[in-house]
Amino acid sequence: MRLTEQQLLAIRETAAELLGADARLWLFGSRADDLQKGGDVDLYVEVDRVLTNPVADAVRLAARLERRFEGLPVDVVLRDPQTAPQPIHDIARRTGGAFVNIQYPEAQLEAFRLKAEIVAKEARLLERTMRRLFVAEIDADWVKALQNDDALAERVEAFASRFGRLQDTLGEKLLPRMSVLAGRRPSALIELLAAAEKLGWIESADRWLEWRKLRNRLAHEYMQDPAQFAQALNEAGRASAELLEAEGRIRSNAQRLGLLPAE
Repeated sequence: MRLTEQQLLAIRETAAELLGADARLWLFGSRADDLQKGGDVDLYVEVDRVLTNPVADAVRLAARLERRFEGLPVDVVLRDPQTAPQPIHDIARRTGGAFVNIQYPEAQLEAFRLKAEIVAKEARLLERTMRRLFVAEIDADWVKALQNDDALAERVEAFASRFGRLQDTLGEKLLPRMSVLAGRRPSALIELLAAAEKLGWIESADRWLEWRKLRNRLAHEYMQDPAQFAQALNEAGRASAELLEAEGRIRSNAQRLGLLPAE
């Protein structure tokens, strides 16, 4: 099968977006043969629901994929329950590979969706804490004043905790589940983040790792060096906004894959 992992994922994403998460796909023709070179991308697609215009849907899917593949020709044969059987359907199923079946394992999909709900709640909590905390300039004097303001100090503790927790839930629990459902093998966090960046799920793996270092600074410099802690806290405020954007981006990609219902 001569398609890259990014191309396979693009097919899965685009088909799920245009035809639904129940679509079944086969690659056939020259691209399904590892011994050949070049060739168009020939896809056979089956759906269980009746389509208003299967021909138009096939053209739309092919055109969308050609744009994503930067001009690589794509041919789509699409069959719904009302499409009359044709020889090409049997040929595609017999000779092709059902490499991007979008029917996800039910148990894995349910676990992913439950974790996504937790992530969404954690994101809302972090956003609420940010709005309450970053209402005035934070400097060394502001940090020193925390010693006499228990309520504000607790708000800082809540922010640091939620900033770190959302990173953990996203990076160590949700993204690994999403990666496996998308057909990737489990991997270490650094490899996972690099792959997620390449696939467009996150903007920057390096920036994500910087967030992890920043959370450690919040823990180690708390009340030891007011100036350094104020700097770290301000940086964490900006990073939290980026983290919330990352959560939204991951959610949007999960919806495109059919892992989450569209909002």
